[in-house]
Amino acid sequence: MTTRRTLLGGGLLGAAGLAGLLGGCGRGPSSDRPAGVRSSTHAYGRDRAQVARLLLPAGTARGVVLLVHGGYWQPGYDLHLEDRCADDLAAAGWAVWNLDYRAVGRGGGWPGTFTDVATGADALVDVAAEHALPLDRVVAVGHSAGGALALWLAARHRLPAGAVGAAPGCG
Repeated sequence: MTTRRTLLGGGLLGAAGLAGLLGGCGRGPSSDRPAGVRSSTHAYGRDRAQVARLLLPAGTARGVVLLVHGGYWQPGYDLHLEDRCADDLAAAGWAVWNLDYRAVGRGGGWPGTFTDVATGADALVDVAAEHALPLDRVVAVGHSAGGALALWLAARHRLPAGAVGAAPGCG
């Protein structure tokens, strides 16, 4: 059985661990998508920032990485900050859900940003069904402010009923 500890500790990722696959993280847009990787964009809300980009590897996905960008919670940073990271992960056989969210001053902050990442993460459930993605092997990864959001996403199942983000749709 795969647990969070197994996944994060390198059990599914091999000796190199996740850090070895993330050489492109935080370096911005990529002009070269790896061969065989398919990409599509999915809206989970009405705002232009309420989208996620799904990258599918050439073969069967090893698992799913829910990727959350950083950027100081500020406007001017979006999911493209993690394009190279997403490309690297997809080239290594992972499906990637590269999640964007509204920034502070543009509907984000508390609770907007948290509602966005919760809703965006839950939208993965429907998309996963369309593409036969293994939701029993999902890891949340974030850079900078996205790291805090990824950690919060991983703990949503512990939130009390009625709290922002409680009752996650993808377990």
